[in-house]
Amino acid sequence: MIKTKNYIAGSEWWVNSEALSFSQIVRQSKMPDHWARYDSGYMNSISSILNPINRYVFSLYPRPQIISIVNNLVTFRQRTHAEIWVQDKGSDGLYALDKCHQRQFYPSANSFENNECFKPTYRFYIPWFINKNIQVSIKSIQDEETPFYINAKTFNSVTVDRQTPYADTEFVDFKIKNTGKYYLKDGYAIISKSAAMYDMSVLLNDEEIVDLKEDYDK
Repeated sequence: MIKTKNYIAGSEWWVNSEALSFSQIVRQSKMPDHWARYDSGYMNSISSILNPINRYVFSLYPRPQIISIVNNLVTFRQRTHAEIWVQDKGSDGLYALDKCHQRQFYPSANSFENNECFKPTYRFYIPWFINKNIQVSIKSIQDEETPFYINAKTFNSVTVDRQTPYADTEFVDFKIKNTGKYYLKDGYAIISKSAAMYDMSVLLNDEEIVDLKEDYDK
């Protein structure tokens, strides 16, 4: 049954998940451990500090593009891995659904305004994260059409030990734009796979950049 909360329509569990951490989400969603866990053999193939949050991400979520490296400031662009179906249900809220086991986004407990977007505020989890104690910046994409408006943020990433069973990752608040090429007719949209989500920037040292490039060349 579809429930509505803060203009967001969805399952009762999902619309009430705004306070859950990522590790709580994957455990409560009953994802099999071999997909959900971080401490898995897949990490043996990763040599750089850009890490997938679990095997599901490693297997299905595209690694972010390297957009630029300027004076050791590396900017990545993350993209979606599955379609998102959107229906404006008016007073019953916005129904946005991606049919994948580990959903790409969840309701946010925060709120911000943007007149070019629908009312609900959602949150992406960061699937590929910087595994280091370092400052990371997230911002909206300006040079490519995207259905998402990102609430820009800067945060301190935290090192995750590779023996951690269920890792946590930062969330990024966003809204869905109410116009764009992805709309089929009034009130309905399909946001395609590989839609641009956000840009992520971090200042790395020379050795970390070499390791990053080697990972991307594999």
